[in-house]
Amino acid sequence: MHLLLAQQGTISDSEEAIDLGQTPGDILFLSAADSELAAIATAHRDRGAGPSLRLASLMSLKHPMSVDTYVERTARHAKLIIVRALGGASYFHYALEALHAAAARAGALIAVLPGDARPDAGLVPFSNIGLDDLNALWAYLIEGGDANARAFLDYAGAMLSGAEKPAPAVPLMKAGIWWPGRGLIGVEEWRRVAAEVSSRVASALSAELEIPPSVLPDISPTRGEIGKSHGLPAQEPFEDAALSAEEMERDLSSLISPLVGEMSGRTEGGIPNSAADAGSQPIVAISFYRALVQSGETGPIEALIEALMTLGLRPLPVFAYSLKDPVSTGILESVFSALKPDVVINTTGFAVSAPGADRQPTVLEANEAIVLQAILSASSREAWLASSQGLSARDLGMNVALPEVDGRVLARAIAFKTAARYDALVETNIVASQADAGRVRYTAELAANWARLRKTSAGDRRIALVMANYPNRDGRLGNGVGLDTPEGTIEVLKAMRAAGYPVADIPADGDALIRHLMEGPTNSGSDGKIIRVTLSLNLYNRFLESLPAKIQDEVRARWGSPQDDPYFRERVFALPFARFGEVLVGIQPARGYNIDPKESYHSPDLVPPHGYLAFYAFLRHEFGAHAIIHMGKHGNLEWLPGKSLALSETCYPEAILGPLPHLYPFIVNDPGEGTQAKRRASAVIIDHLTPPLTRAESYGPLKDLEALVDEYYEASGGDPRRIRLLSRQILDLVTDIGLDRDAGIAKGESEGEALKKLDAYLCDLKEMQIRDGLHVFGVSPEGRLLTDLTVALARVPRGLGEGGDASLQRAIAADAGLGGGVGGIPPSVLPDISPT
Repeated sequence: MHLLLAQQGTISDSEEAIDLGQTPGDILFLSAADSELAAIATAHRDRGAGPSLRLASLMSLKHPMSVDTYVERTARHAKLIIVRALGGASYFHYALEALHAAAARAGALIAVLPGDARPDAGLVPFSNIGLDDLNALWAYLIEGGDANARAFLDYAGAMLSGAEKPAPAVPLMKAGIWWPGRGLIGVEEWRRVAAEVSSRVASALSAELEIPPSVLPDISPTRGEIGKSHGLPAQEPFEDAALSAEEMERDLSSLISPLVGEMSGRTEGGIPNSAADAGSQPIVAISFYRALVQSGETGPIEALIEALMTLGLRPLPVFAYSLKDPVSTGILESVFSALKPDVVINTTGFAVSAPGADRQPTVLEANEAIVLQAILSASSREAWLASSQGLSARDLGMNVALPEVDGRVLARAIAFKTAARYDALVETNIVASQADAGRVRYTAELAANWARLRKTSAGDRRIALVMANYPNRDGRLGNGVGLDTPEGTIEVLKAMRAAGYPVADIPADGDALIRHLMEGPTNSGSDGKIIRVTLSLNLYNRFLESLPAKIQDEVRARWGSPQDDPYFRERVFALPFARFGEVLVGIQPARGYNIDPKESYHSPDLVPPHGYLAFYAFLRHEFGAHAIIHMGKHGNLEWLPGKSLALSETCYPEAILGPLPHLYPFIVNDPGEGTQAKRRASAVIIDHLTPPLTRAESYGPLKDLEALVDEYYEASGGDPRRIRLLSRQILDLVTDIGLDRDAGIAKGESEGEALKKLDAYLCDLKEMQIRDGLHVFGVSPEGRLLTDLTVALARVPRGLGEGGDASLQRAIAADAGLGGGVGGIPPSVLPDISPT
């Protein structure tokens, strides 16, 4: 095993053993939060004199050898060790045990504090100081901010010197509106600031001028400290505290005007031409952790604010201690009730709902806004660029998988960790989160397009429905797993027409739709077909040249020039679209020509041809689609080359689809492949039912065999000669049709044992669930299909199989008083299921 020496000005995010190389100090402070380490380092630098301080990231001490080396070189010499263990003792158990043992041997003090505001009794045994001191230190870190950071260090110094300890922590707001350079502001002040800045942006754009830095005069690298006059009542760290309604009303009164009215119902889009028009522009809320404000690490949020304003949107930056904290959510509910955001960009991790449990609505979608998940990655930009995965396992869990439980739509990683500087006073790299301009711009454009969709009336929206074609032949047009995609598309068109969308000339049924599409170009070719929609070579070249050079080079290297594409003719691309009013229905192009479609469909490195790019270029730039709907599992867009998630501009799904709102009806029993579309194409997955299920039953020789077995058991009570005859007939028939192997009957096995195995096999076979047709999107099964499907879904236990999750058979058994009251299920559990 090699021990790597940590380098100044770099980030360590690997599992390798690291030697931090720190010299001893009087006080050690270890935390998993880079923003917290940065805040304490700044406070120490501002204090000047005092005990020597060493800071270290717990994430650098994941390897046992790293811990042992740090204890030997640094920790065993300390007089006071303070650890902020985010995730609890189990996550850092080896490090906590080693630090506690080192403190015990040296007679030093050690305080191990929870990484958040929730008490953690499992950490108490690792500390050797009094509960009052633990609470005091913890409170300073919970509240955060410059003053509390300085008081934290003063308190730690007083514990060593015996001097008078500073005043308790100053409580800060759990949540609120924050603006760069102004700190915490109220609703009315936000209205004034947003209108002023939006007006300046509009003036600059209308004059066709480049927006100067002065557009955002209030954005500065200063901390934007939260005003103390708005603080909530202090909360004892190791006690649960609930805020009364009166206290909530009192503390919000200075932030939210009681005279705030509803926003204007106007929905016109575009860039406002005046401050008055600016008030009608969409509001995009940005949700982020309070810790960023406390530490001053708000650079990525400021970059997102600027990008949104450049697009003519009104950003609403709101911070919260936690979306699970009732005080925080109460404040955000009041803010969102007054301002009603059209879109929300969330940067917090984890989830409000628990995986596998009933979903809990969050405050973020209170106004029925789409919630986009933007990621402040814990990895470096270099690691992201080099990774085919895109994000580390830590980011994937906290910032992708868990937020998906709350229904958030993954946007992009907009910032990455960078070692901004090496602080010699505390001998550690101060790590900051640095925004990536391209990823910020994409996320802002995605939010702008969702806001545009919401603000546009149904009659003015342009929607495209795209049907898959796999394998690429006409007999598989509109193929979707378990879905009658053509008929489902007809149902969608009818529903859109009823909702006021500009839909016309809907075909009579799914078959008529397919016949109409087959008259035009398909993946089988375009010769002799009716060409309804085209894209000129000039417009295509303009689109191609707007893509990253890497993509241009790869497409040309694999497929030649655009004129070589088989769907290019007479200076235009023939596209597989059909118009129904102002709605398009299209056939998704193949990923390539003259190749095995089955092998290429999921290929991780096959770049699409020019005709494929022309298809989406038309939707984005000629048709001007407000949203694209891919109908049914599954298309091939989400399988194009690029990162698995947190895509870059050179990833093909992003380059081709762009920041367009994307909806995707998908079969409910395949979340794995649906996740691919969610993470790589920012799709809103709309689950649909499986096809109706029914029992396989018996047929042919199997039905004859079942009748013989039934006759055998009926005769078993009184006719031995008939039993022997039937037994021989049954086993001979089983051997003739080769069923003995399937039933697990071995050669030489007794007749009685063979008949038992056969009976069990026939019962299982008859009870097997099979599909009975296809599901039609938007249409529930009826009659026998509904009964069979309901029985199929209810016949097996769900979850833990307790209470209402028990199986239908168990419920019937309980009703009949059989099985000792299995599950204790009352008859009323299944009141709507009947044999009629």
